[in-house]
Amino acid sequence: MDPMPFVRLDRNGATSLSRQLADQIRASIVSGQLHPGERVPATRKLAESLGVSRTVVVSAYDQLLGEAFLEGVAGSGTRVSRELPDWLQSRTHEATPPPSLAAQQPLPSSPLIDLAPGYPYVAPEPPRDWLRALSAAAHDAWADPAPAAAGAGELREQLAAHVRFFRGVPCSADDVVITSGTSEALLLVGLTLRAVQGSAPRIAVETPGYPEGRRALELAGAECRAVPVSANGIDLTALQGADRGQSLAAVMLTPSHQYPMGGRLPADERIALLEWAHVRGVTVIEDDYDSEFRHTGPALPSMASLDAHGRTVYIASLNKTFHPSLRCGFIVLPAGDTALRTALLAARDSVGATVSAHTQFALARFIEGGGLKRAVARNRREYQHRRSLLLAHFAASGLSVDGADGGLHVVLPMPAMIDARELAAELRARGVHIEPLADFVVLACDRDEANGLIIGYGQETVPRLMQGLARITEALRERGYPG
Repeated sequence: MDPMPFVRLDRNGATSLSRQLADQIRASIVSGQLHPGERVPATRKLAESLGVSRTVVVSAYDQLLGEAFLEGVAGSGTRVSRELPDWLQSRTHEATPPPSLAAQQPLPSSPLIDLAPGYPYVAPEPPRDWLRALSAAAHDAWADPAPAAAGAGELREQLAAHVRFFRGVPCSADDVVITSGTSEALLLVGLTLRAVQGSAPRIAVETPGYPEGRRALELAGAECRAVPVSANGIDLTALQGADRGQSLAAVMLTPSHQYPMGGRLPADERIALLEWAHVRGVTVIEDDYDSEFRHTGPALPSMASLDAHGRTVYIASLNKTFHPSLRCGFIVLPAGDTALRTALLAARDSVGATVSAHTQFALARFIEGGGLKRAVARNRREYQHRRSLLLAHFAASGLSVDGADGGLHVVLPMPAMIDARELAAELRARGVHIEPLADFVVLACDRDEANGLIIGYGQETVPRLMQGLARITEALRERGYPG
């Protein structure tokens, strides 16, 4: 018996087979042909029935899992989601086709649609290899002594191998320090610079930039100096100007995907900045927060991989690449600054470990077994799909966005006739949380010029994401934009 008799694939069509399959399964759920909680065929069985490779079916299921039309149930295979969107629940047994996803509006009782940047996609079920790693780590954490404050040796080894391979950073386990994430890493770096310098360090930060990172540095006693960014990243001329008079101790950068504007610093500007930092004795703090999710073109080399003088402190986190609840990140110490290395390790010892042994041992096993690579690959496909839907939605409305080449968010510029901060407040009243670009600007006097919305597309399900985008374009049309 044909497990899905309603599926008809056109092998000569312009649309890929996996997209056709996903579209037809989705349509069958919307029409009520497949019911909430109903089990769908195993990928291998459906592939054999359709005469296609299993990869086609796996890709279609992955897409529908990300859209929340399907859900993975441990020990019970894949089923139609039991909690479909509110607007869809009332239509699952109607014969008439529903309007497009983008046209739907959340019911008044629906939770706030959160399109804030910085929040990743989380799969409905954890990967099985992660569950196995956690189970094994429970025995390790119980039997072995607590790891050193710098982190468990096996995790440091795996992370060193990871950044050597993916980002070209020359490092070993001895160069890696485990943190609870980017904010704690910056707090430790700020404390370290203060200890080395013997006074409050002056640290240049990007504007618009990463507010939580700046606050972490200030909490450590640093004096932050705002430096504007261009379309590509930090303005080197402005950075050099900020170093005159009172010298800078460090500069914090997001060179691979400037946060939040989305530019990436060209290779020649990276090298020029590193040479300037070497001459001036400035530490470069590289926040490489989402380089795994490049959607167009190859990723540029990290600053740390280009730094011939070893003045770059490399910071990364697994909280966005794998799961936000992990609370695990790491620092790669600069090879050429012995005083900073020693002081940072001392600061880590003084503060103590902040990531449980259980988590560290599980992550080491998970990474060693290839689980992190697979999770990143799955999430990259998910974000590329969401990005394509977002770009198509705005293009159909005559709108263009910035910063879409990578990551989990875009910037929607606003014309002078629309105040993005007022629009964000109105959208919240309509059930959509979105952050204005002005909130990421350091100096209050510059906020009027930063007129735009930052739209995150990582954490919400695809139907709710499209509902939120529809609310945004509806509010803009009411204001006559675009004309």
